[in-house]
Amino acid sequence: MKATLQASNGVAIGNPVEANVIAVLESMARGGNAVISSDREPKVVFIQVWLRDNGVYQLEYRDGRPTRHYQTLTVSREKVCAAIVGWLADDDSWKASFQWKFIGDWFADEEE
Repeated sequence: MKATLQASNGVAIGNPVEANVIAVLESMARGGNAVISSDREPKVVFIQVWLRDNGVYQLEYRDGRPTRHYQTLTVSREKVCAAIVGWLADDDSWKASFQWKFIGDWFADEEE
């Protein structure tokens, strides 16, 4: 998938690869985040991660519509990296590694 990675530290990478994802995650400060969005539909197709102040990663993805938005939490940077790399490869198998919480109702009023 053609995508763009944008991190809160100012890093922006077109068509990121696994090495880019690893570097961004390893340098992410607590409170920092990164969004990897589809170049085709950047507002509705993306995966994003925050490193919370307590060291937990908050991983979210939106799959085409605001009402298809999911969230999970993990302490594993490796699992987050694998999820982002899988997302970039259009391989949905990464979703099975997490328990997802549906949060699409938070965005139900957004324009599609």
